Amino acid sequence: MFQSSLALLVRASLIVVMVIALASCAVSRGRGESAADFTGEMAHGGLTRTYFVHVPPDYDPSHPMPLVIALHGGRGNGGQAARYSGLSHQSDESGFLVAYPDGFGGHWNDGRTFDESSSKREEVDDSGFLIGLIDHLAESYTVDRSHVYITGASNGAFMANRLACEHADRIAAIAPVIGSMAAELAEKCHPSQPMPVLMINGTEDRLVPFDGREVKFGFQRLGHMLPVPELVKFWVRHNHCSPQPEKTRLPDLDREDGTRVEVERYTSCREGAAVTLYVIEGGGHTWPQGMQYLPEFVIGRTSKDLDANRVIWEFFRQYRR
Repeated sequence: MFQSSLALLVRASLIVVMVIALASCAVSRGRGESAADFTGEMAHGGLTRTYFVHVPPDYDPSHPMPLVIALHGGRGNGGQAARYSGLSHQSDESGFLVAYPDGFGGHWNDGRTFDESSSKREEVDDSGFLIGLIDHLAESYTVDRSHVYITGASNGAFMANRLACEHADRIAAIAPVIGSMAAELAEKCHPSQPMPVLMINGTEDRLVPFDGREVKFGFQRLGHMLPVPELVKFWVRHNHCSPQPEKTRLPDLDREDGTRVEVERYTSCREGAAVTLYVIEGGGHTWPQGMQYLPEFVIGRTSKDLDANRVIWEFFRQYRR
């Protein structure tokens, strides 16, 4: 009885901490620090979908600009994705548009069959929405359609993999962070073209376990996944890469963060579509060099040895569709 009550108390405490922390890191869209953040909405599948776009200072409507779509994690929104990743700063530095769409009910229908999220219960067509968003944004901004990329964290990373499965002809590359692919989706994932993939995963991620087969938050079971090494093999096989990676250990730039970074690069791939995995040894369910959006005891450590935004963009800019 005591153990059961204690378990319920711990679970309730985790949820309260999560809600408070997420609320505190939300972006007030349209009233943010940058005058170049614009909100918008579009109709899709009988729903009104919302998003906001960050436009860098060197945007010139007469010149097409690359587009990165950044997908938030579960129970989140686009404003939170912008805040914890800091991707808009990379946009300003490197010159690309970045869109932060909102999932239905705070979630993406990423291919997992669990019934926890409203997006899954309602069978929301998030794939159609996100691909439609590319066309929608191209009506307001001068988008270089050959340079459209998808990144995302957690639930957003799962959704990035789903888009790569279903719309490889519209996306130049993906960069899922602290996520994987739904096990059910992997069985029927047959991308029409090679897909360049960069992955970032922590070995101490308790929510999306590096070698695990189930997504968990506290006592909640949130669906089945491919272990990270299996997902890497999936993309290596699909892209016909060399099965033996080139491994590099990055410098330990911050000796206080408790992490180290090893890079696995799979090359000699069809159409040059490389697969790269950044293994954050000791890293948790966090965006490297991003915000520690929840306490370490809940989500683990944030690595300061890797600038995730920089390596993602350097990977993306090599590819066009």
